[in-house]
Amino acid sequence: MEQNQPDDPNVYNSGGQVIVQSDRLVFNAKKDSILMYAKNHMHVGINGSFHFNTNNINSENKFIVNIPNMYLGLIEENGQPKLPTEPAVLGDKLGEYLEELIDLIDDICFHVITNISYTVDTPNTNPETTCNYKNENYLGENSPVGETITKLKEKVKDFKSKRIKIT
Repeated sequence: MEQNQPDDPNVYNSGGQVIVQSDRLVFNAKKDSILMYAKNHMHVGINGSFHFNTNNINSENKFIVNIPNMYLGLIEENGQPKLPTEPAVLGDKLGEYLEELIDLIDDICFHVITNISYTVDTPNTNPETTCNYKNENYLGENSPVGETITKLKEKVKDFKSKRIKIT
């Protein structure tokens, strides 16, 4: 993982440090903000849950993380924690791509229904080329394939988060 993590408080020996220890700590800024700065790292270690809360009444409240790289969770490899490598997906871009892909599949089905034909060669007549009427049963709008395509088109918008946005 990261090579230059902060030293543990009980092994830190590069100068002064302040340790505040109590059963409970409350920091409350009644008129303005709480600001925290660190030259290198800021580490928060917790044995339980970690909550960020804003006033739920105001829908304009935001939680913004502005950093060059963000990793959510760790993966274990050979008993060692490693940073994840799987990139997040841009929902709008993926949605557009999936809609185009589903439309392409729909177009292919339409062309198979209307343009794929076969030749009928019956005795004592000239060979005749005709549309295969069964194509509509297999690939048409009311067929299982057609109904699945319609459902997929509707589902594309369902997997996008309404609350989480990424760049």
